[in-house]
Amino acid sequence: MDIWCQNGIPIKVEHGVTDDSGEFSGKFTYYLNQGKIWYSEQIYARYLFENDALKYWMDEGWYINEISSDDMKTREDDLTRIIVYLVDEMKK
Repeated sequence: MDIWCQNGIPIKVEHGVTDDSGEFSGKFTYYLNQGKIWYSEQIYARYLFENDALKYWMDEGWYINEISSDDMKTREDDLTRIIVYLVDEMKK
């Protein structure tokens, strides 16, 4: 895991991802604004936040996916929880 900070505040978090066999297959990248996620790029998806809420769930080609509001909220919660965990781990 790598974390980039500016004035002690995380602005970018990146970590490797393994496939089912345990081999590294890519990376997930999160960009933060004032410590809150605003964009994430993953293997097959991109996520853009606005006002602390997931606004767009896009595919790797930047096309906006039609996703139900329940699934959007679940993904928003998951991404927020992950970034909080990663930043907390950095502080240890």
